Amino acid sequence: MKSRIDNAAWLIANKSELLNSLARRRLPTIKPATLTTTTTATTLPVSTEKTNPVCRISSYSWFNGVCYKDFAQKRSYDVAMERCAADGGQLAMPKDSEINSFLNGLREGTDHRWFGMTDRLSEGQWVFEDGQHLALTGYSNWEPGEPNNKDRRQHCAGFRPTTPTWDDMRCVNTKGFMCQIDQGTHSLRIKTSGTKNSGTNNDLSVEILSDSCNGACLTATISGIKSKGTEYVRTMPASTFGDPSGLRLNALGNDNLKIDWIEIYNADAARYYRFSCPPESCRLSTDRREGNEQLLLEVDESHILRIRTSDIKESNSRNDLSVEILSDTCNGTCTGMTVSGLAVKGTVYVRTFSASNFGDPTALRLTATGPDWLELDWIDVYIAETGKYYRFSCRDIVGFYSPNGCELSTDRTEGFQQLLLHVDGQP
Repeated sequence: MKSRIDNAAWLIANKSELLNSLARRRLPTIKPATLTTTTTATTLPVSTEKTNPVCRISSYSWFNGVCYKDFAQKRSYDVAMERCAADGGQLAMPKDSEINSFLNGLREGTDHRWFGMTDRLSEGQWVFEDGQHLALTGYSNWEPGEPNNKDRRQHCAGFRPTTPTWDDMRCVNTKGFMCQIDQGTHSLRIKTSGTKNSGTNNDLSVEILSDSCNGACLTATISGIKSKGTEYVRTMPASTFGDPSGLRLNALGNDNLKIDWIEIYNADAARYYRFSCPPESCRLSTDRREGNEQLLLEVDESHILRIRTSDIKESNSRNDLSVEILSDTCNGTCTGMTVSGLAVKGTVYVRTFSASNFGDPTALRLTATGPDWLELDWIDVYIAETGKYYRFSCRDIVGFYSPNGCELSTDRTEGFQQLLLHVDGQP
């Protein structure tokens, strides 16, 4: 198969020198990690470079209780909206001059940027993605002469290049975009199993247990969990409930429901808590022949590794991948693991592993173990002690830009045998 790296002339000319340099590096001793395997086909967007430790996704930037992220990738308005939703957010909404100025300073480059406002329902009636009408905010920043609805087909709003002023544009046009996540709201993320008949037409009751409340702090009724192999996100306005120690799940109907895991996001602590089901998944139903009417889950103590294979043709591999996690806490490699089963393109693979506390990961060292070509989009590392995710995007190959993601193979005509990725937001 012809390598996709052939398109990058500079990398071809220098690949040998780069690989030889990597080969001369002395790798620290790897501490073995215990792996457990689950798989999900959920797609998540690639993170950008702005960081703030308050945000639940480390590559977002915090401002006045909301976390924002700039995407330079050009997408249509609707596709951009879907990418934001995949992170549990929406297209950014500049409802006052402070937010508008912050967003303008956050974006990189000089291109247009979509934000979350349209007049698609009624011409001239601009409405933000959360349903609030622009007229009710008392603020706008249209470029003089805009919006003009040119050719009667401009119904989506965005920033003009190089300025904080707004323009109306055709929603099908591809532009960069900006997302926001409200950090002031707790959320619950449920992953249904990928096996047949894993969704349900019935509701599910979820009780969050915590020592802070001496029992159940909050009860949420979740509906619409109808599809298998899907992540569902629900927000939960609630008072502080401390560190969740357990979840009590109650089936509210006889329709069979299978769950792989549930994640609770505590907005006050700005951290995640994961509750995993056993390998055969959580089976819930009021019909005892189908599952359990009630289940109790304890909070996980394992770290998590998420690996996203690229969705282009033949970006999967039958060979194993070696992953080393580097941190200043360990003065090098803190732990390492061998990941197998990355056999399907365009898929998020989840691996849990046990290791001592290794602080904030700063880099990942990836090593191919066979000639089968593997291309990745990104890797997430979840630290159980802090409840935070760290994103490592495949945009750098030993400091050089790679337009095609991380390409790995022991066959040097196909990709790199070893790559070093820095955590997003660091040089």
